[in-house]
Amino acid sequence: MALAAIAATRTSCLILVPTRALLAQWVRALGEFWDGPVGRFGDGERSLGPVTVATFASAYRHMAMLGDRFGLMVVDEAHHFGGGARDEVLEMAIAPLRLGLSATPARDAELGANLSRLLGPLVFELAVGELAGGYLAPLDRLTWHLDLDPDERDAYEALRAVYQRAHREFWGPVSMGRGKTSSVRGPAPTRGDAGSPPGAGRPGCWPSRAASARRWGRCWRGTGGSGR
Repeated sequence: MALAAIAATRTSCLILVPTRALLAQWVRALGEFWDGPVGRFGDGERSLGPVTVATFASAYRHMAMLGDRFGLMVVDEAHHFGGGARDEVLEMAIAPLRLGLSATPARDAELGANLSRLLGPLVFELAVGELAGGYLAPLDRLTWHLDLDPDERDAYEALRAVYQRAHREFWGPVSMGRGKTSSVRGPAPTRGDAGSPPGAGRPGCWPSRAASARRWGRCWRGTGGSGR
């Protein structure tokens, strides 16, 4: 699990989440095993700590402050990246240790390749069938194909336009495409201004979290070497 990655690497960590609810959930989970300060960027707060949780939107706005301070970056709901929408958040961070978590990974080959570039190669995956009955309730998947008459099609397209407009306003003009951007590379800090847990800079790997459907990550054995 991601908490094990933080404990194993013993380096400063930035955790990115899509929503304020997940920000609060992560802060609570961290508080159960980490007795140091936990920084927060999101929901009206801006505070740095050796372990910091930030929403995607706040990280995008403040990456100039966050990007060079952390040796490990954990990306929850990583499938939100890879399509050009806010990929700069991951490209502007220089953390060489990266772990992406997703229960709904993108199946598109180009998106998968972009995620590998941003986070590292796929290291663990479980299919829904393997999770059913243990982590998930037993399920049957049914697909219904519906034919829309002209009036229903018009109503559908009108509602879809409302969603697309809200989506663009939330994510910005780059979100609907897959624009290419050059990534930023650099050496990992062994200690940021926010401070690091004891043992920062030590080499380490981490185990996978069995409950997640898919995860990406890189593990480097070195004291903060260059590149990702």
